[in-house]
Amino acid sequence: MAPRRTRSPDRIASNAPRFAAERRQRRRAPTLAAVLAAAFLAGCATTTAPPSPSADSVRREQDEQQRLAFQTQLRRRTRLNGLAYPILRANVDFCGQHVESLMGIYFDTAGNMPQASRQAAARLFSMSDEWHTVLSVTPNSPAHRAGLRAGDVILFVDGQRPPASRGHRRINLMLDEALTDGVVRMRVLRNGRTRVVSVSPERVCAYPVLLVNDPGLNAYADGHSVYVTSGMLRFAQSDIELQTVIAHELAHNTEGHVDKKLGASLLGGLMGAVARVYTGVEATELGTRLGGLAFSKELEREADYMSLYMLERAGIDSSGAPAFWRRMAVEHSGNIRFARSHPTTAERFVSLEATHREIRAKRRAGRPLTPNRR
Repeated sequence: MAPRRTRSPDRIASNAPRFAAERRQRRRAPTLAAVLAAAFLAGCATTTAPPSPSADSVRREQDEQQRLAFQTQLRRRTRLNGLAYPILRANVDFCGQHVESLMGIYFDTAGNMPQASRQAAARLFSMSDEWHTVLSVTPNSPAHRAGLRAGDVILFVDGQRPPASRGHRRINLMLDEALTDGVVRMRVLRNGRTRVVSVSPERVCAYPVLLVNDPGLNAYADGHSVYVTSGMLRFAQSDIELQTVIAHELAHNTEGHVDKKLGASLLGGLMGAVARVYTGVEATELGTRLGGLAFSKELEREADYMSLYMLERAGIDSSGAPAFWRRMAVEHSGNIRFARSHPTTAERFVSLEATHREIRAKRRAGRPLTPNRR
């Protein structure tokens, strides 16, 4: 039997340094991913030394920005309510059974508000979990004329303390119950002193105008409320432009356009999904679904036509309303000559001017400001 051939120990030993060197080289050789990652990081590396803010300074700035956001929302909401109030009051005859009593205040407790809004509100007002605080008062409303102010703490409504735990639903019911004699007597705390304020609510259309925190240039109606985006609020250059938008959307509600577009059965199913968020911005699930709802051109023309009558009945000069559509044409130039679901901006301008002439003729003749109907 031939002896088995083996490597000599000397030869094996002589190759060991070379194998060890190869292993070290393989460990040191960068992969393609490592090369790319290094190149990316090198490209992102800064060449300056900006200051590194402390966690405390960032938290303070977060609180300040939250305060500014909350304060801005309140200011926008108050303005929107003030512009909508005379329109809702003057057009009760168009609203049928959709009528309610309005005082013109927005109030809440700290416990009912989201945490971020609660902290911001606490910096502006003396908020608590137990007492309702007036956050805003609608300009020229019954509450404003009675002397209520933002920051007033509501202690009693006609001798009853509003329960904090039941929120707005219960206090609104108490206000309705207090209307038996047409006057609501509220004891409020202001600057450490109590005072009694008597408010005589007024009947208005029960279609509240709500602010939607959305930069888009939009407004819509859902048969229950009117919604105006913050983008539209910023776009409108004057009060009359914004009131033109409000009156147009209100007309969609008063004329039953949502029912005509969707059908009563579908609307009834959706209306059960109403949800309010008390953060200075209010919305409904239905409103969200209808935000992109396109009415027919005929319904849009009717809403335009009705809107000018609503403005004039509220004592608002509607002569500047048509110009709003010229500015809209600048933003949406594609709608000047063609629009799929709405009249063109040119047609709307001309039609609104004709409506304004019609209203002026009725005024000169001493006729009531009632829209012409078929």
